[in-house]
Amino acid sequence: MRSKTSGIAMRSSMRGITLIEMLVVMGILSAVAFVAAATAPNLQSDTEQAARRFALSLQMAEDAAALTGRQMRLTAREGGYAFEVRGSTNWAPAFAGRTELSANPPEGVTFAMTVDNPVLANVRALGDGLVTQRVTLTSAAGAADVSTVIDPAGLPSEITALFTKDRDRWRVRRAKTGEVDVERAQ
Repeated sequence: MRSKTSGIAMRSSMRGITLIEMLVVMGILSAVAFVAAATAPNLQSDTEQAARRFALSLQMAEDAAALTGRQMRLTAREGGYAFEVRGSTNWAPAFAGRTELSANPPEGVTFAMTVDNPVLANVRALGDGLVTQRVTLTSAAGAADVSTVIDPAGLPSEITALFTKDRDRWRVRRAKTGEVDVERAQ
């Protein structure tokens, strides 16, 4: 016959994991995962990062123009770009002292921008007495600066920027609707 005490002794020797032990293990695993994620290399290429930075800067400039009611200007120069805000008499760097909306792409990444601006085309057509649908301005190595104004009223101009390094090519497009897309270029 079995005694009652042997059953109690058996139950006390069969232990499971307590809630505290499980929380400690989860805490250690989450700390290890955080350290692994923080030290993991960035999987975006320099070219993709430059394109995404440009797209975000373009959206910030459009938002700033709409919120402040002041024109912003995007100028593509050889090797980089800059955003400026219209002052009372001249153009000044946008957000000077806080966040500069200008950049030179990383070493080895080339930048070219095309602006398709029907408003500019109409102004030029009226000045020349010609009827023109659009004007396309393109920046490239050795070419003159290309500028376009980002109007607070949202007047349309299509902007295409191409970032290239070796075979890695990324395109940033701003449609007339104001949508900005970043995509890998062929």
